Amino acid sequence: DSLKNFQGENYSNYIGQDLFLRPINEKLRKYGYDNFKLDPNGSSYSDSNIYKKNKKAESNYEELQSKVFTVIDVMKDPSRATNRTMAYLKLKFKDNEDVVFFKYSKVYSHSFPFTVMGYFEKSKEIFVGNEVLIRDFKNASAMNITDINNGEVLNIGTDKYYKCLDVTLDGKSFKLVLLLETEAKQKFTFNLSTRFLNIPRILLKSEAESYKVKFGNSYWEAILNEEVIVGFTEEMTLLSWGEPKSINRSSSGDQWVYSSQYLYFENGIMQSFN
Repeated sequence: DSLKNFQGENYSNYIGQDLFLRPINEKLRKYGYDNFKLDPNGSSYSDSNIYKKNKKAESNYEELQSKVFTVIDVMKDPSRATNRTMAYLKLKFKDNEDVVFFKYSKVYSHSFPFTVMGYFEKSKEIFVGNEVLIRDFKNASAMNITDINNGEVLNIGTDKYYKCLDVTLDGKSFKLVLLLETEAKQKFTFNLSTRFLNIPRILLKSEAESYKVKFGNSYWEAILNEEVIVGFTEEMTLLSWGEPKSINRSSSGDQWVYSSQYLYFENGIMQSFN
């Protein structure tokens, strides 16, 4: 599955994939990389089980940074019979015959320090040369987007499309970003992972135009503004507000629960909300 970088519970999908170990922020490099082990059956807390241990009891940064590995196997964490959140990826270095084990969290994507090469290549294929729509965040600070050349704050709106010039690693966070260009040739980056949030922040122009035709202009504008309207379908609601925390089903209809808000559906159409 090359459409996701972090596989969560589906970690067996990594078998056969090549993983690029991203650099880390310069201020944090002295701490090295966490969770690289010599033996999955050994103690994960033992210094002697750390691959290329540094003075901070983690793996030495210089020994590992920017390395590429092939996942040759995966396995459950043998030390956590009652804790099912961890597993191990068995990694072989691409440039030598060494093997190392990475202790993998099925839950926390931020602890996965790799970029899956297949995901990177697929992302380039999907986005480069195409236009995208960037959906606003309700938190204004999250949309403090600046021109990469002069630092000027840009007014990014959902009424415009932006051409994708490249998919690359950000120079500070070392996460995958889209390099985008405005009509005025201003360039900015946007984190690719936001496409996979509960409310996706990146849509291809073809996707956005298809939704606009399917739903109609007024409903589509409401979705982009993260509003809900009586008459919304379940699909519209998911695009606007994302997955609910829970769904209570009854013979008269369904109640979708979002924090302290409730939406009521009959036959897949929203009838009311609190």
